[in-house]
Amino acid sequence: MPDVVIGGDTLPNVHAVTVNITHPAGEAGRLPDCSATITIPTDHKQTLFDWALAKQGPDRFKKVKITTYDRSKKPNKTWTFAKAYLSNIHEGEFIGNGPRMTTFTIVGTLIHAAKDYDGTNILLVEGADAEVAP
Repeated sequence: MPDVVIGGDTLPNVHAVTVNITHPAGEAGRLPDCSATITIPTDHKQTLFDWALAKQGPDRFKKVKITTYDRSKKPNKTWTFAKAYLSNIHEGEFIGNGPRMTTFTIVGTLIHAAKDYDGTNILLVEGADAEVAP
């Protein structure tokens, strides 16, 4: 299971993480859109909803660090969003077996809007000594 740390707080029981890096169509020279979609079991806490509803200002942005692992449980990659906001959150209710899940998407932004994009100031990706795929 991946590790996800948001603003210094570790999320327990992360079910799934997908990191996305896309370039707007026909605009490869612009900033890439960097985001991550994270799924966790639903609980009674409101922390994520408080973040999603934060007023415009410093509380709207948090550092998010995601570590993924290979099948041997060795770190595969570390994805660090130095300044991210919660852009989408979904918590559903259904009848049936299995745990209820909350899915949310974070989006990385430039650390300092006045500085040019340098390839690392939205999302920093670091490799590790993971197992080589067969």
